[in-house]
Amino acid sequence: MNNGISIYLGLDNSIEENLALMAQAKAVGVNRVFTSLHIPETDKNMLKQELKVFCNRAKELNMEIISDVSPATLELLEMEDLQLEKLQAKGINTLRLDYGYSPAEIADLTKAGVSIQLNASTCNEALLEALAKEKVNFAHLEALHNFYPKVGTGLE
Repeated sequence: MNNGISIYLGLDNSIEENLALMAQAKAVGVNRVFTSLHIPETDKNMLKQELKVFCNRAKELNMEIISDVSPATLELLEMEDLQLEKLQAKGINTLRLDYGYSPAEIADLTKAGVSIQLNASTCNEALLEALAKEKVNFAHLEALHNFYPKVGTGLE
């Protein structure tokens, strides 16, 4: 099992505070950083400004970037569809699909060779069976729990 930190752009911390957190995490051996590209309360203009700086710093620190995405991400990043090459060019190594993706779409993404993560708190046997029917590439699929910094959003 791997661990990591969560950095949420366009919310409470400044970009300087977030970059400092990343450096501190790297100094103690953390190599993964999770962010979200679809939190409704995010200041979208701020997120767009901070995303490039965040991604560049993660690359410098040799940290894997995992980004939560949903169909709302497309609007935020001004994309018509989930353009994997553009996300990878930003340094986003892994996509965590939150909601809005069918088993067939998930399977297609895993077949494209990108690392895909599912929300571990919503995975169930029925979803896994549906993914198997769509011939998902399980070598490119993981499940991930993440920390969402809002009261009342934790698991039981």
